[in-house]
Amino acid sequence: MGLFTRNRFVGLIACCAPAIFIFLVGALIASQQLGVQKSQPFDYVKTDIGEAAPTLAQITSLPNSAWTTLPRGETIKGEIRNYHYWMRVEIPPVATDSKADEPQTTVVGIPLMYVQDVEFYLQDHAKNAPREVSSGRKPSTWESTSEPVYRITASPKHRQFLYVHLLSTRLLKLPLYVLSAQDYRDKITERQLFLSIINGGLLFMMAIALVLYFLLHQPLYLYSCSFQAFLALVLSCTNGALFHYLPWLTATPYLHQLLIIEASTFAILSFGLAALEILPKLPSTATLMRRWKTEIMVVFALMVLAPAVPSSLHTVIVAVSLVALVAELTAFLMSPYTGIMHMRPIIVMGSSFWSTFLLTLLAISGILPNSIYLENAYAIGQFWAAVILAGEIARRTRTLDTERLDVLNKLKSGDALRPELSSPTYSEELHVSIMFIDIISFSVISEHRSPESTFKELSKRLRSLTEIIERHGGTIDRSLGDGLLCFFGDGHGQEHHAMRAFRAAAAIQQSIMAEAKVALALEEERILMPVRIGIHSDQVVIGNIAGAMQIDFTMVGQGVNFASNLEQACGPFQIMVSHETYTLLIANDFPASMFSSINIAVKHRHSLLQAFEHNPFMNESGTVDRAMNLHYGQLGMSAREVRYAVHPESLLTLVGEYGEHQVLDFSLYGFRARSTTFLGQHAIFEATIHSSQSVTDHALSEKLLRSLTIEVRWSRSYNNYFEHGLKIVGSSQEQAHFRVALMLASTGPSHAVRRPA
Repeated sequence: MGLFTRNRFVGLIACCAPAIFIFLVGALIASQQLGVQKSQPFDYVKTDIGEAAPTLAQITSLPNSAWTTLPRGETIKGEIRNYHYWMRVEIPPVATDSKADEPQTTVVGIPLMYVQDVEFYLQDHAKNAPREVSSGRKPSTWESTSEPVYRITASPKHRQFLYVHLLSTRLLKLPLYVLSAQDYRDKITERQLFLSIINGGLLFMMAIALVLYFLLHQPLYLYSCSFQAFLALVLSCTNGALFHYLPWLTATPYLHQLLIIEASTFAILSFGLAALEILPKLPSTATLMRRWKTEIMVVFALMVLAPAVPSSLHTVIVAVSLVALVAELTAFLMSPYTGIMHMRPIIVMGSSFWSTFLLTLLAISGILPNSIYLENAYAIGQFWAAVILAGEIARRTRTLDTERLDVLNKLKSGDALRPELSSPTYSEELHVSIMFIDIISFSVISEHRSPESTFKELSKRLRSLTEIIERHGGTIDRSLGDGLLCFFGDGHGQEHHAMRAFRAAAAIQQSIMAEAKVALALEEERILMPVRIGIHSDQVVIGNIAGAMQIDFTMVGQGVNFASNLEQACGPFQIMVSHETYTLLIANDFPASMFSSINIAVKHRHSLLQAFEHNPFMNESGTVDRAMNLHYGQLGMSAREVRYAVHPESLLTLVGEYGEHQVLDFSLYGFRARSTTFLGQHAIFEATIHSSQSVTDHALSEKLLRSLTIEVRWSRSYNNYFEHGLKIVGSSQEQAHFRVALMLASTGPSHAVRRPA
């Protein structure tokens, strides 16, 4: 607990340090007015959007006392409500001494992302009425290609007024600027230089990520490329570069604002997915990725349906998605299973991004000065996060490659191992826990899917199994095509190898059940691929069987074969352990109540052997049934023969060497029975039919049909009893129909049922 607390404290410092540094830099920029082009003073009035909008004539006739003067360099802060704003810029007459003097020019403009509408009206003479000279919805009237700008040249004789009508956007400031021609040129130059540096870096990293994706086909690089692409799109939107390619956006400013919001959300979610890809694979990371992918689809649908969905609904849905993202990420980081010490680069990236994002929000709302660096702080933060992400990807790739080369060199040279390990005759006897894993009905799965799809699904399943096994200290001995053989030995701390093998098996079944629950909830078509697991602890011989030029270790022994028998007798979503493994687990404080004694068939043995089955989902039997029904339904195996339920007042039992089995329903070739004895799959035994009618028993005996050879097809444990699916071995169709007719007469009125596979 003390170590975990220290790790959490170190993680907290790693999270706060970048944020503190960024806020200090932001405070320095604000105090020094860096990147701020101080606008000349102008007058303004505002009216409530719910009131009747004043006409242009009414505005021009307002007395000076009705106007509020905004001091030099200041801006109108954002408000919760929308308002109509009228700005008045006075251009006094300026006489020039000679024709060589440059006329004095004033530039008035505002970025379109801050307003829903903007119009410019020029009154060039006191006797003339103002006329519209430019509009935010008419890019052809702009003096710039990126935002509504109008240039006014001072008259040598007359005073001029420029009236600017704005419709504000909630919470956003109104950064109208009134600059001299030289100040405007400086502003444009500084902005273009800043954006060129950021966009150049983004395009470079985007190109690298795209090349790596096509070479390696890893989603990490696709997410990284998407993150940088959406960031570049946001920059183009906020700074007006997109208007050059999509001029129709100027006619619908609210769509322009929604595009900024949704592209930002895409960038954030893509960054989150990329960050999760470089973390260790945990169930919580997989859950987060599924949720964020769902949120991406929701935002994409909003973007497609933008013209038909109210802007307020857009904003609410996107805001809820972002809040949910932050809440989920916070819960994930606070999880004790996350291993926060291994996530410091991710935390630094997230801290840098959200800190700069907050600076941008404060700047565009007017709380911080009108600085290009503060308004685009989010771009700097995301660019820095992209740089860290690229560095972390490169570091981890280099580490993995170094480790791979190191292992290869050690195996070839034998320097790190005992010299005899590289000998072709080397072998050693060890006590290990052997685990067999097999995918149920894989041959049927491959029949229903293309070879490429089958290979992809199988590779994905085997990779996830391998990750869990190695995380618990196991070693993969070999791949069995549709399964794995692995073992757990000593040398991994104080925990016994049997405990680690059992915990790995439980983690495997839990992960597959989690996938099944998602598929059931979302009604997905994904193939479930449930597995059977058998574990046996025994002495085996591990040696090099490859020859003098190679090293290929494998294990040999009777225990390996017995572990295979355990796996074959195991049911889906269950874990079968031998008596030896069971004893080791009980000795290491595992409760005996976790296991059910079961008799299983073993090849070349006439009698059944005792084993123990653990059901990780004892209290979720309904979920297991639904998962298996979905699995068999996907394989086209749902249709079964007609079965007949035994009447509650009747009695039909099978009596054999392993006790009595009460028949619940029957068909032409089998029974579903309940008993107090647990039998494994493929177990075969002799049994005799006993009914509540002696006449039926006598008739069956006369036809030599009362004694049967029974094979267990499936078995399932419940709290106080066990259920088995039993198949009759060696019965003709004529005999089957005769037997069913007699049992129906014996058990009274019955109804036919169809049980799923």
